Amino acid sequence: MSNDKGKVAESVKPAAVNDGFVDVVTERGMYKPDTCKETPLQGYLINKIPMPPQRGRAWNAFLVRITAPCLVEDRDGNVTTAPIGSEVLIPGTYALEGALTRAALATIIHEVRIIPLKRNDIGGGQSLWSYKIQAKKDGVERDRFGFSAMLGEPAEVPQLTAGGSSDNIPF
Repeated sequence: MSNDKGKVAESVKPAAVNDGFVDVVTERGMYKPDTCKETPLQGYLINKIPMPPQRGRAWNAFLVRITAPCLVEDRDGNVTTAPIGSEVLIPGTYALEGALTRAALATIIHEVRIIPLKRNDIGGGQSLWSYKIQAKKDGVERDRFGFSAMLGEPAEVPQLTAGGSSDNIPF
């Protein structure tokens, strides 16, 4: 039997370097305004992803492929600088959900800049961040962003139809 295992291992060869596969990102930093506000989050808004429930509450995060370095928190809570090209998550707060959901799921992907401005007390021991959100008018086709642009629920991706905005900009 050990002889058979050796033969199988010999027949499985590593894939060539340029075989068409790309790395799928599974570890992403989280942009949290409390710890990352010193740098804006700037990059292509490529998706909105449902996240595992926290304290029994469902929530979403927006996925951004950054075009400028920014601070992020890793899974252990360490703050580091994510390099250009990294995929970064930002929690979908009420303000961000309202401003970005349609754009995050559109067929054209836009570059955005999200700047945390101020933590606002909303009562009951809760607070909410306000943001300055900027977007570039010109976008890029979704398929240029590969696998990461396909994450999430397919039913959430809107179909653009005639009669909408003439420039198809979802902001």
